[in-house]
Amino acid sequence: MTITKKIIARRISEKYHLKLETTYEIIDDIFEEIVEEVKDENKVLISGFGTFELAQRVSRNIHNIHTGEITQIGENRSLKFHASKRMKKIFNKSYCDDSIL
Repeated sequence: MTITKKIIARRISEKYHLKLETTYEIIDDIFEEIVEEVKDENKVLISGFGTFELAQRVSRNIHNIHTGEITQIGENRSLKFHASKRMKKIFNKSYCDDSIL
């Protein structure tokens, strides 16, 4: 099952008795803050969740297996996410053990 922003917003809205529109604005603002900070090459650390940062990839040559042609891919930047120790524990623990939440 895929959980969308719409589903998350509805759950948060119901849990905290907020208007759905307000919840969408909050979620959008959080994501916007993360994106802007990472774009400015800052790390974004969310305790207990993880760290977002910008990764710089150097240009490299690739080999097209269909044509045999060698092509160069230029430098590019991508978003990296590193899960916190807490999150790693959650995903590597038994599903029955809720004590780490």
